[in-house]
Amino acid sequence: MNCEVCGETDSMSYTCSRCGETYCVSHRLPESHECIGLAVEKAQREAIRAEGGEIPWYEDESEQPLSEGRESANQNSQSELWPNTILLVLVTLLAVLGLGYLALGFLGGVL
Repeated sequence: MNCEVCGETDSMSYTCSRCGETYCVSHRLPESHECIGLAVEKAQREAIRAEGGEIPWYEDESEQPLSEGRESANQNSQSELWPNTILLVLVTLLAVLGLGYLALGFLGGVL
């Protein structure tokens, strides 16, 4: 495919996700080919800022504020950790007791 900027034919062509055009390695980034899609996106962000709105970090952020998502994730993680922690302590305790028993068994035969 031919690059829309320089016309170079390259086996590694890239299609811009913002404008949909095809570019070579040198022009694959939106900033490198003066992407109209990037210009539109920047203009939309500036309009949102001018109106006093917030710009989300990613697409789905507008559905759930970041702080709420973190709090609920932390609560779920903490409540799920207790059973795993208890299980880990019990398994470790059993392993230590088992090794101690085996060690005493071997030592008991020697003594």
